[in-house]
Amino acid sequence: MNPISVGACALLLSLAGATAVARLWPAPAAPRTTGRRRLGRSPMRSREVLETGVAYCPLENRDRRHHFLRLGGRLCECGHLTRENAR
Repeated sequence: MNPISVGACALLLSLAGATAVARLWPAPAAPRTTGRRRLGRSPMRSREVLETGVAYCPLENRDRRHHFLRLGGRLCECGHLTRENAR
């Protein structure tokens, strides 16, 4: 055998060994999530929001923080838009 084929064989064996070790390595635990994406900040511009307060969210069946909109309706922090009294 010539030295180039010995070196190529050694390289392939070392890469195969590194791949096997990487696949057997324990993965870090996934972060615990609720499955819902939360809004980091309000997607509404400040001129569209009259005030912010607590109101009943029909989607989650509990009181949540809402943005009361200028044209009527309100936007919950979960992202649900209620169009009551909209003009």
